[in-house]
Amino acid sequence: VTLLANISIDNWEQIWNLSGVTIDGDGHSIKINAIESLENHDAVIHSAGGNTFQDLTIDLSGITADSQAQGYRAFNATDGDSFTNVTVIGNEHVAYGIFASGTDETDDTITITDCTFQDCAYAIGSEPVAGTTTSVLENLTVTGSTFTGCEYAGILYTPNVTFTGNTVSGGRLNIMHETQNISENTFEDGSRIKFYADPETFQKNKISADSCLDADADVTSIDVSENYWGGEAPS
Repeated sequence: VTLLANISIDNWEQIWNLSGVTIDGDGHSIKINAIESLENHDAVIHSAGGNTFQDLTIDLSGITADSQAQGYRAFNATDGDSFTNVTVIGNEHVAYGIFASGTDETDDTITITDCTFQDCAYAIGSEPVAGTTTSVLENLTVTGSTFTGCEYAGILYTPNVTFTGNTVSGGRLNIMHETQNISENTFEDGSRIKFYADPETFQKNKISADSCLDADADVTSIDVSENYWGGEAPS
């Protein structure tokens, strides 16, 4: 499916269980001012997996009230979905840019490349299995993407995460597992990185002087030496 022009819609009815489709925005945008979902996530697109989204902007900045369901979001994504050069624009009423969920199958994977997230509570959202800090989704790759004005770039409940070459401006990133690779990113404008585990890789990140590191009480030590500091290294 190729978008041939910019679209503005006052009331969008959620696309449910989309699978095996390529949506090419061709550089165009869909501006949506309200989402009808029958109280199911309030997503623009709810995926059943295996979709490709590219060169597309989803503009939710016109939404004027909080969701009465489970949070406004551009995409509810799952196994096999890939996002390339996708922009999500939110506001204070938009909970998630992309909500990353999994299935009962093993080795589920979502890929996010060269995307832009603006003014979302959680740019990339997920939830852990009850009583754990681990999501059903096993693999998440986020590269070359930009997070601006988002409260959280993400809480990385997915165990196997590659988060590389991204820029986080004024947001938070929570690192949850020792199998995660967090490298060659830029954290600026008062961003916060919080460790709930010592990740497999944390190096070559550019961390501004006004950004900060934090650690859960259960984390005994983290090696942060191989990074680039905009100011004096933390104690």
